[in-house]
Amino acid sequence: MRFLRGARRCPRSCFDKPVLPPNKEDQSSLPMMRILQLNLNHCKAAQDLLSQTILEQLINVAVVCDQYKNLDPPYTWLADANSQAVIWVQGGGMVQERPTRARPFFTWARINGIYFFSVYAPPRLADVEFSALLTNIIEEAWDKRPLSVAGDLNAWSTEWRCRVTRQRGTTLLDALATLEAALLNTGDTPTFAGALGYSIIDLTFASDTLAPRITSWAISELYTHSDHQAIVFEIETARPPRPMTRQSCKWNTRTLDSESLLVMMANAAVPPGPTEEMATRFMAAITSACDASMAKTSGRSRRCAVYWWTSKIADLRRSCLRARNLAQRAQVMSRLRRPRANTQSSPTLVRRIVDALFPRVPDELALPPPLQAGAIIPAITLEELQRLCRSIKDHTAPGPDGVPNSAIKIAIAKHPDIFLQVFMACLRTGVFPACWKRQKLALLPKPGKPPEEPSSYRPLCMLDTAAKILERIICDRLEATTESPGGLSDHQYGFWKGRSTINAIENVIAIAREAIAGTRWNRGTKKYCAVVTLDVKNAFNSARYNNINAALRRMRTPQYLPRIVGSYLSARSLDYDTEDGPESYRVTAGVPQESVLGPILWNVMYDAVLRLNFGGNVKIVGFADDIALVAVAIGQAPVADRIRSELYHRAAPIWRCATETQAYIRQAEAVHRRACLCVISGRPHVSYDTTYVIAGVPPLALLADERARTYQRRFEDVKEEERRETLSHSQRYDNTLSALCPSCLTTLEDAEHAFFRCPRFHEERKRLQQVLQEVIEPENIVRIMLMTSGNRMAVSSFAQSVVSRLRQEAQEV
Repeated sequence: MRFLRGARRCPRSCFDKPVLPPNKEDQSSLPMMRILQLNLNHCKAAQDLLSQTILEQLINVAVVCDQYKNLDPPYTWLADANSQAVIWVQGGGMVQERPTRARPFFTWARINGIYFFSVYAPPRLADVEFSALLTNIIEEAWDKRPLSVAGDLNAWSTEWRCRVTRQRGTTLLDALATLEAALLNTGDTPTFAGALGYSIIDLTFASDTLAPRITSWAISELYTHSDHQAIVFEIETARPPRPMTRQSCKWNTRTLDSESLLVMMANAAVPPGPTEEMATRFMAAITSACDASMAKTSGRSRRCAVYWWTSKIADLRRSCLRARNLAQRAQVMSRLRRPRANTQSSPTLVRRIVDALFPRVPDELALPPPLQAGAIIPAITLEELQRLCRSIKDHTAPGPDGVPNSAIKIAIAKHPDIFLQVFMACLRTGVFPACWKRQKLALLPKPGKPPEEPSSYRPLCMLDTAAKILERIICDRLEATTESPGGLSDHQYGFWKGRSTINAIENVIAIAREAIAGTRWNRGTKKYCAVVTLDVKNAFNSARYNNINAALRRMRTPQYLPRIVGSYLSARSLDYDTEDGPESYRVTAGVPQESVLGPILWNVMYDAVLRLNFGGNVKIVGFADDIALVAVAIGQAPVADRIRSELYHRAAPIWRCATETQAYIRQAEAVHRRACLCVISGRPHVSYDTTYVIAGVPPLALLADERARTYQRRFEDVKEEERRETLSHSQRYDNTLSALCPSCLTTLEDAEHAFFRCPRFHEERKRLQQVLQEVIEPENIVRIMLMTSGNRMAVSSFAQSVVSRLRQEAQEV
């Protein structure tokens, strides 16, 4: 089926026997993907029947045209811009790629590495419009291989056994020849049968790399309740042998021999030495005990057939399994649940997801100070270790080392000394062993989210059970500080014993009830209450290590805890599998999800946010990384203004750096100036600086600097002090770094000083006072100007001379 690029016509298919493939559970040794192609003729009954046909025929992908309506699942039902063509993915198939922008009359999707195009060219399209549609399809499909183009094209040609060839057929063949596409239609069975006749207008094309993998293309005799017949074919989706995944030991816990495990642990010994070596020998001893007491399950081994097994029994078993599967699919509950999506393994996509969910932070982790001489480290008691052992669940998934939880529990119950020795060495030296810093990634798709977006996956990190026990020991000691007076803020309700979302909701509701407990709304004592919720994007995976360490020091935790927490966070590695084989990723930020220490470390770092002082009418309520700002005020406008003011000003330390770019600050000042013009009732031609001065509002860039400086300081008069600093900058007349008067070196050069006091304008001020017959002061200047028009003109002339001279001095600097 190879042919030269630019050939005028698509090659004929090599499929000559229109036999519909039998619908069996075990088709062949190669995995197959079943495709159904159908025009629904905009019929509701046909679309309802299609759902049942897909279930019965085990269809994986449905290429549909002229649907009745679009269905709800937006990421398994991929429609075009005008609801004329759709690709419906079933059976838990993963959509690896889809168009970023919907186009009219066609859509496409990449499924199992194959690009499917669904096209509908209605008869009403003129030849020019039909050519434009094909041009759009060619541009979209130019670099996509392997490729399938299918749909109702309403084109006639003798190439697919029509009686005549029309312009549309010629145009279609010329266009798809550039894609090196082969025509799959065979035979003269019509695909459309209407009241006025029948024809073959539903066509299937495939690229030359995909066509050899398509088997049993046929026009089905299934009833469709449409005037079009369904087309069913299969595609071989066998991939090259997958690279070996990361070697990990797995044991069958059902074969666990407790006596053998205890014998091996009794002979195990970990001599004192460096903490890393002790942990390595400790895990080697546990692994040897598991090898001696359990059978491994790594790798699937096919069992040998028993002597009485025959092919007839195999056929009966397949029939029985098929009947059971059909019965399960027919249950109502199965229709109410979305099919489980397959785990994503595309190397490019998985790497992009990992890079997005685990951002790299260039900051180096600051080393904690050395432990002071005589520092007391509480010993790990036997009762504490046994309590932690009882909290371990038997059937949770093991970490990268594969050691089952049941084996760890048995070993701790009978031989706790070796565990106490290793864990205590970790606390004394402040070292979290490197072998316990490995975490195995599991990506869980979020329902109803686009599969190609990294935010559509929830990352879970599988950790070793021994590492979790050490984490719990550290967490219990941290909780003694965080839950004591002066620990975490009372506004935090997440990851705290005895608190839950119910308590957080009750707090918000209590504030709202108190606000509306008055008598009247208008001019009464009732108040309005507004709630704004904030969520941190990718919160746990983006936590900065240095921020966590700084927060631990602020809480005055015992010195040995920040040391081992710093070791716990440093040099962590993330293991994950792709189609190219196992890969590793160095984690430089975030706390592992599904870990023991992750929640409490997040609360410690986030505590500074919950301690922000918002004033008496704005309160903050937090649950982990979710925050609610609750504002109360008399009137709807004041409560909204209060919320906006707090959000903008509290975020100033973050967006202040954007004011260093002139383009960014001009965009923000355009909105800010418009608000100031409304205050002063000014005209649009008034300059920026004049608008700010008359409105009495400092420029936006200076306000951002003020808020950023205020955020870093603690003492009570910081607001007044920083406002004076802001005004000193906004009242300068030149570009000098100092706001002091050049003649009066100890006096701030503001408008009052320049107009009434500065000796530089002594002569001009003396002539003005001779005209006014009175000494001018801030208290009498308005009265003097309103007495006569001559006084007003004299004061205006003096002010103009002062401003002109200041501008001249500014230009000379």
